[in-house]
Amino acid sequence: MQVCVQTVNKYPGDDYRSPVFIFERLCSIIFPEENDVGEFLMILEKDPQQEDFLQGRMLGNPYSSNEPGLGPLMRDVKNKICQDCELVALLEDDTGMELLVNKKIISLDLPVNEVFKKIWAPEHGEGEPMPIIYRMRGLLGDATEDMVNSLESNSEEDVDKEEVYKMASVLAEGDGLKVMLTRLATIKDLVLGRQLMTVLLKLFGFVVNVKACRQELIKTEMNTVNVMLGALNLALWAEQESGTSTKGQTITEQILHIMEVILLEASSQDPEIYTNFSKLCGNKDQLLMLLDRINSPFVRSNPSVLQGLMRLIPFLAFGEEDKMLVLLNHFKPYLDFTNHKFQTGVYRFARTYVGPVRGVILDWSGTTADKYVLAPAVVFCEVFQKHKVPISMQEARKPMGLRKDLHIKSITEDPEVRARWTKVYGKEPNQGDVDNMFKDFVPMQLACLRTYTDLIPGTADAVNTLKKEFKCKIGSTTGFLRSMVDVLVEDANKQGYYPDVTVAGDEVAHGARPKPFMVYKNMDLLDIHPIQSVVKVDDTISGVGEALEAGCWGVGVAQYSNYMGVDSLEEAEKLTKEDEAIRCQKSSEMLRQTGAHYVIDSIKDLPEVVEDINRRLARGERP
Repeated sequence: MQVCVQTVNKYPGDDYRSPVFIFERLCSIIFPEENDVGEFLMILEKDPQQEDFLQGRMLGNPYSSNEPGLGPLMRDVKNKICQDCELVALLEDDTGMELLVNKKIISLDLPVNEVFKKIWAPEHGEGEPMPIIYRMRGLLGDATEDMVNSLESNSEEDVDKEEVYKMASVLAEGDGLKVMLTRLATIKDLVLGRQLMTVLLKLFGFVVNVKACRQELIKTEMNTVNVMLGALNLALWAEQESGTSTKGQTITEQILHIMEVILLEASSQDPEIYTNFSKLCGNKDQLLMLLDRINSPFVRSNPSVLQGLMRLIPFLAFGEEDKMLVLLNHFKPYLDFTNHKFQTGVYRFARTYVGPVRGVILDWSGTTADKYVLAPAVVFCEVFQKHKVPISMQEARKPMGLRKDLHIKSITEDPEVRARWTKVYGKEPNQGDVDNMFKDFVPMQLACLRTYTDLIPGTADAVNTLKKEFKCKIGSTTGFLRSMVDVLVEDANKQGYYPDVTVAGDEVAHGARPKPFMVYKNMDLLDIHPIQSVVKVDDTISGVGEALEAGCWGVGVAQYSNYMGVDSLEEAEKLTKEDEAIRCQKSSEMLRQTGAHYVIDSIKDLPEVVEDINRRLARGERP
C-alpha cells in the first residue's frame, strides 16, 4: 500500500487518469469486492390469503436461478409468474403485483441474486431455497411490511467496521491520507476529473470507518475540511448544471457523508480543541454559499442532499460569532411564530407512488407535428380577415392552446382587436360573432390542415422508445376538434407515429385548458393511474398549465413552439442558427416561468426526461 502511495506522487497534479488505477488498487486491498453467488433455488408461491383472487399456480417449484426468464431482475420473476399463471393484465403493470422475500416487499428493480445474497441468505443460509411470495397490491388493504428499494445500505449494527476496513490504517501511518487530500484538491473540473474524484471518494468512504484515519484527518495541518468543502462546491455546481443525478448516491451525497463522519470525530474532542478546529472549517462566504445552495433545484429535488447540508452547516458555524450571525440571519424570516397556526390532532396518511412513468400525453401542433404552430394561426388570421377585421399572427398566437372556439373568443377580447371590430361594425364583438367565425373556421382549418401535418423531427423515434423501452402508453390532448384530430392521426400514422388514444377539445364538457379534464379523460381511456405516473408534454403556456392543474409532470418543448414567432416555413428556412437560438431561449424561458417541471428543445429529448422522472419517483418525489 505504501508503494502505491509513493507511485501516485510520481505523477503530476494535472494527471487525472494515472492515479485512478492506483487508488482503485488501494480500494480493492482495503475492501475486496464480494464474489457473485452461484446457482440457487427459488420457490414461487401465491399469498395464501389471495387464493380466491389469483388464478393459476407455479408448478415448477423449486426453480433454478439459471432458468430462463427468472432474472436478472425481480421484475423478470414477476413477469414469469404473470405468463405462467396467465395473469396477462399484470404483465405490463409494475404497480399491480408485489413480490415478498423474508416478509419484505422487494422492489422490482433489484437483481434477484442480490436479493438472495443480502435479504435471504444472511438469515437462512445459501443452501435453502428462497421463497418468493406473490400477491396483488392493495387487494386486502394497505401493506404493512417494509419496502426494500435498495440493497446498497443494509443495516450495519452488527458489523465491526474497524475490523472490515482495518487495512486502511496503513494509510494513516504514512503519507497516504495526505496524498489523497492533495489529489482531491487538484480536481478543478468534474468533466475531466469525475473518475478520479469518484475513486477518491470511494477510498475516503473506506478510511473514515477506521478511527486511526479519522484521528489523522482531523489534525489541523491536514486541512481536511477545507479540501472537502472545495470538492463539495465543485460537486454542487456540476450536479446543478447537469440537472440530473447519477444512479445511487450522487457525488455530493458521498462528500457530505464523509465530512459528517470527520466532523463528528472532531466534535468528540475537548470543547476548546474543537472550537479552534471549527474556526478553520471554511469562512463566512463559504457558509453563505452553502445556505444559498439549500434553495437550488438540485438540492430541493434530492432530500438526502438537503438533509446532509442541514447537518453539515451547524458544524461549520460553531464557535465563531460572525458565522453564527450569518446562520441566524438566514433563518430569521422563518422564525415568526406569532403567525404560525398550530394544528393538533390532525394527521393525514398517504401512500407514495414509487413506480415508473406509465403514460405520456402529447400535444399536437408545435409538439409532435406542425412546426411553429402554423396551421391554426394562419386560419385564425384568415377568419378575421374574412370578417373584415385583420389581425396579426402575433395576435392570433396569444391564446394558443385553448379549444378553437374559445381561442376565437379570446382574440375578440384583446383590447386592440376589440377596438378595430367596433370601428368596422359600430359595436363590440359578442358571442354571436364568435359563433359565426367559428362556423367559418372549421371548414377552413380542415381544408388546409394536411399542409401542416408533417411530424416534428424525432417524434416517431421518441414515441417508439417510450413505448418499447419505458413501457409507456401514449395519449394526446389538443384544442382541435375531433374531425381535425382524425386528419392529424391519419397523417401521423403514415409517418410512424401511433398514439394509443387521442382526445379532442370538443370531447370533454369542460375542456378549456388549463382545465385538466382532457388529461383525466386520457388516463381513463389508457387505464393508467395514479396522476404522479403521468407526463404531459406541450409547447404552450395553457398546455403546461393543464399538466399543473391535473397534478402530473409538465414538460415544455421550445424549439418548434408557438412562441418562436415563426410565421411561415419559408421564414423558418431563412433563420440563422444564432437567431433560432435566441428565439428558442425566449420560448424556453416563457415555458419555464409557467412552472414546467422540465423544458426541452424538442420531443427527441423526451426519453431522457422520462428516465429522470423515473429516478425521482423511485425516491418518493411527486410532481
